[in-house]
Amino acid sequence: MTDKSVVEKAAAAYQAIRESSRRRAFEKSVEAFVRVLAGVPEVAPTDVSDADLGLLRTLGEGAIERIEERVATGEDPDTDKLQLVEGVYDIRRALEEIDQWRRHHLKS
Repeated sequence: MTDKSVVEKAAAAYQAIRESSRRRAFEKSVEAFVRVLAGVPEVAPTDVSDADLGLLRTLGEGAIERIEERVATGEDPDTDKLQLVEGVYDIRRALEEIDQWRRHHLKS
């Protein structure tokens, strides 16, 4: 996997989050976005630039914002809202793991 594929996959998943109006499609898009972020530490550190990491963080924050907007509308059942809120935590955790991964490899 190269840095472009990670960034492209993240951008595509983020775009799906932005465009999804149906509940299940939205949930699947969030899950796909989390999977992409969670896979970043599997990439060689030299394949991911600082600019790429900045873009991933920006996309992550945008995805969180969109999830929070959706939850605030109140249109989804409570159990689905809970799953979406868990998606926010999953994104934040993945971003933190990416930061730790990057710091670890910068020391090496």
